[in-house]
Amino acid sequence: MENDKNSVIIGKECFCGINCKAVFYIFLSALILAATVYISIQSINILDNGDNNDENTITISAEGKVDAAPDVARVDFSVIAQGKTPKEVQRQVSEKMNKIADFIKEQGVDAKDIKTLNISVNPRYYYSYDYPRIPCPLMSEVYPSSSSPISCPPKSPVIIGYEASQTLDVKIRELDNAGDIIDGAVENGATQVGGINFSIDDPDELKAQAREQAFRKARAKAEALAKIAGMKIKRVITFSESDGYFPPYYGTMDAMGMGGGVEKGIETSVEPGSQEVTVTLSVTFEIK
Repeated sequence: MENDKNSVIIGKECFCGINCKAVFYIFLSALILAATVYISIQSINILDNGDNNDENTITISAEGKVDAAPDVARVDFSVIAQGKTPKEVQRQVSEKMNKIADFIKEQGVDAKDIKTLNISVNPRYYYSYDYPRIPCPLMSEVYPSSSSPISCPPKSPVIIGYEASQTLDVKIRELDNAGDIIDGAVENGATQVGGINFSIDDPDELKAQAREQAFRKARAKAEALAKIAGMKIKRVITFSESDGYFPPYYGTMDAMGMGGGVEKGIETSVEPGSQEVTVTLSVTFEIK
């Protein structure tokens, strides 16, 4: 019986009377501590290596530019009409705008390049401050059954009619026809012609040329600076690109008067000029 007790005690001990469970936890704690120290040392090494890499790089910004002739013109054509009723003014505007759209299509402009921007019908008011600058309207202009004048200046705004407007945005791809299209639209009833602007419909190829030019400039500058420092360019680490802003070019329309009027017998001359496409690159090189 005594031997059995000793065997039980021995079963709980590893050697020299030390508890096996305690030994296991001590070993596990030591292993975790060692792993933590190792990871910390590796992190410090990584940071040190990163700092060294920063010291061996150079970042250069350069811009590439390409000039090109615009190949698309955009023009806004508007029709404005005034009358006594909303239906009357809307009918006038629709008739004229339909004629303009038909004419533009006859000139070879695709239907997908003609877009309605807005249609509006609004009342026209006679205000107290309009009198006497604007003659006092007759009552018949507001109420057809009456011929007496409105009491002027009116105590509150008086509706004396309606005004309707409609605007078409037209993209012209054949620039040689732009002047004829503008003249024809006015002849067919356009009362206003918006400022013509020119753009490049697909600038991707031009951007590629500008991008290549910018990269060559960046590398040449980096090589020159590295040479001064007694070093050489090894490779490109990274780069980023930003497109330069090239707003639509607003060309000139000779013979166009204020409000879109065209002097009879004088053709509108359209000059598209040129446009600049730019790309800016920021390139980081490794040097040694």
